Amino acid sequence: MKKGFTLIELLVVVLIIGILSAIALPQYTKAVEKARATEAVQNISALQKAIDVYVLENGYPSSGITRFLGNNATGVLDIDITAGMNCSVRGGDECSNKHFAYYALCTATYCQVSACRLANGNNACLDSDYELELIKNKSTDVWNKTCYYWDDRDTEFICKGLEPLGFTRGSCC
Repeated sequence: MKKGFTLIELLVVVLIIGILSAIALPQYTKAVEKARATEAVQNISALQKAIDVYVLENGYPSSGITRFLGNNATGVLDIDITAGMNCSVRGGDECSNKHFAYYALCTATYCQVSACRLANGNNACLDSDYELELIKNKSTDVWNKTCYYWDDRDTEFICKGLEPLGFTRGSCC
């Protein structure tokens, strides 16, 4: 009598592993994307706080735009999140890493910090999956947080997950 598994038994085991993988892989992908979004939230929150300090010390620009990231930066913040980033994106106004492009600026009436999720190998926000945006109007002196997602992409779960952190969902396009 030979010992071993029959072909049917092996096929059943492979089928069960395939079914379990099909269930687990999408959940794993979502968990990884949530972790990336959390990193972006931490970066833009650090930029937000640094811009608050900058505005307290220097005030809003009287004219023009003060850029805080990229090769065209005209204002210096007390933090630097650009280590390991490409800062020649979008004419030198953004810095990007493998997953996000960031920009931060102030004008005479508002300050803005954004992080957009890079898609399709882009190194700029042209075809992003979703974007996290913080805007502080000079008149209200309050940061408004918005997470924009695109209707044709499966990224609404990211924006929904950021609601406890004060982000509102904004559908785009």
